[in-house]
Amino acid sequence: MNKISNNTTIRQFFRFCVVGSLGASINYCVFYILYKVNSIHYVVSSLIGFFVSATFIFIINRQWTFCVRHGHITKQFIYFNALIGFSFVVNGIVIYFFTKSLHIIPEVSQLAAMTVTTIINFSGSKIWVFRNV
Repeated sequence: MNKISNNTTIRQFFRFCVVGSLGASINYCVFYILYKVNSIHYVVSSLIGFFVSATFIFIINRQWTFCVRHGHITKQFIYFNALIGFSFVVNGIVIYFFTKSLHIIPEVSQLAAMTVTTIINFSGSKIWVFRNV
């Protein structure tokens, strides 16, 4: 990998993490407003928050993180959601494995799961969802 490509990947990863942090904040704010302020069931509130934040993350990562100006946006959004679904399953497996098999407390196991899924989501976004960027 040449220096320019390496710098681009580092910049993209930093931006990806910033967008993910903003997305997590949006997710929680939407959940909180729907659940606490509007008395909508907590599961429904959580799912709506997840969808709103995932849509935000997709749009911002497409435009800012990976600077995509081409490709079929609907197809990319479907790929993005498939990636998120895969990552969701991996998250569960990692936290279970670290907690049950390695006897690590769940709080630390969750950090390991978040690290693994961040790497999966970034790599999948870069080489599959927004390929050739």
